[in-house]
Amino acid sequence: IQNGEVGILCNGVNTAPTIKKCVIINNKDGIRCNNGSYPDISYSQILNNTQYGINAGGGSLENCRISGNSKANIYNREGIIKNCVISNCLNGTGLIFDGFNAYTAISNCTIIGNYGHGISYNINTGKICLEIKNCIISLNMQYGIYHKYGNQSIISNYNNIWGNVLGSFKTDYNSWAL
Repeated sequence: IQNGEVGILCNGVNTAPTIKKCVIINNKDGIRCNNGSYPDISYSQILNNTQYGINAGGGSLENCRISGNSKANIYNREGIIKNCVISNCLNGTGLIFDGFNAYTAISNCTIIGNYGHGISYNINTGKICLEIKNCIISLNMQYGIYHKYGNQSIISNYNNIWGNVLGSFKTDYNSWAL
């Protein structure tokens, strides 16, 4: 799916479309999900889109390659992300999570070579809402993980976080549980 305004548009209240074994390349947005659509994306490549690779409220992402997108490879509120390579975002962050009262789990992923942060997490809640396990987060041009605001806890276990230009972690709040 290539050269369009949006490669795949999911637009339905509380829907969970399945997107599997797709190559989505050279669109404005690779996958855009509106109105509470939470896609299940697997075994796909989302590459070289001029804005976002994936712009959604949440959902799951497994065994995918998301690379070379301009604003962010993934812009989400919450989700489950497993066994993915998220790399080379041209002008922004690898993964951006933004919103409130959301939970995100990232495991067995490689997040590498993004122009901004590897992960930027801006969720405001009082519960544990970000778990990062068994990931490589390296060679990003800003921080590996940046916790911008909120009062949440962050759990990070068994990761290899190194070589990020500004450092491995930055938090504006004292809420890390490493």
